[in-house]
Amino acid sequence: MKFLTTLVCVLAVCAGCTTVSGLKNPKYIERSLSNAAILVVGNDIDIGLNIEKTMATAFLDRSVKAIGITEEMQFARRDEDVKSIKERLLKSGFSEIVYVKIGDIAQSDIAFGAGGKVNNIVYTTSADTSEITMYLGAPTRYMNISCQIDDLVSGEAIWKGKVKMQAQGLVMIRDRAMVENGVASIVGELENDTVILRKRATYPDYQ
Repeated sequence: MKFLTTLVCVLAVCAGCTTVSGLKNPKYIERSLSNAAILVVGNDIDIGLNIEKTMATAFLDRSVKAIGITEEMQFARRDEDVKSIKERLLKSGFSEIVYVKIGDIAQSDIAFGAGGKVNNIVYTTSADTSEITMYLGAPTRYMNISCQIDDLVSGEAIWKGKVKMQAQGLVMIRDRAMVENGVASIVGELENDTVILRKRATYPDYQ
């Protein structure tokens, strides 16, 4: 019971810290996102596609037409390929491209031992009592996500922003949790800067 209580207490205090900032180009102060293509750049394609999907869903929920082009751009080896994709997007009615860059992904597996000392996660057993002692701590993960929205025709930046995340705990450091936190932070900043409209509240239909 004591072990379970300790485990719950350790997991309960695991959270993290997120800071986000954004700046809208004064030239486009009245501009709102309408039809966006999302391109994620980074070494981890799985996380990139997860970010793309999560962001596209968030945009669609806020009446912004959005598609992902991350996988397609993986095969764009020449300038002509990029130009062809851009022309197709313009013909399809898209007016903005959202560049997302993943950086500084790091993870630290540490645990707090007796006396508040930081130790590696240790498992010890006692043959006499068959007792298992586990020093449980909070693994920490860091991730930065940069975002820039450009006008698809002029190439000028409409908005730039960045989110820095530090998460702790086995649940919070998972890819899904990190991605959802990062995208939610960026979307919130876009709402604050009037780049996108806030999501409308929905109410159940009791009829």
